[in-house]
Amino acid sequence: MTKSSIVIVDLSGKTQIGGKVFVVNTPESGIDMVSIKSVRKWEKGFVLLGDNPNYPPVLSALGWNWLCVCGSLGCGGAGLLSDRHITM
Repeated sequence: MTKSSIVIVDLSGKTQIGGKVFVVNTPESGIDMVSIKSVRKWEKGFVLLGDNPNYPPVLSALGWNWLCVCGSLGCGGAGLLSDRHITM
C-alpha cells in the first residue's frame, strides 16, 4: 500500500474473524487513530498485526465493538498492509 492508495472497506464486515484485515481503533497518546491491521484473538483482548516488520504486533485490551471502527477490507488482504495510521 502506498501513501496515495485507496482502501475499500466492507462496512457490513464487522464480524470478528481471526486473521481477517480490519480498520481498527489504535489510540495513541490521547489521540484517536485508526490503522489497517490483521486481528487475532488474545486471552485478554486482541493482537493487531501488520505486514511491515518495522512495526511489532500490538496487544489491545479494547472490546470488539470499540476496536473495530468500520469494517473489514473489501478487497485485497494481509499482503497489502503497510501499518499506515490515519488521524480521525
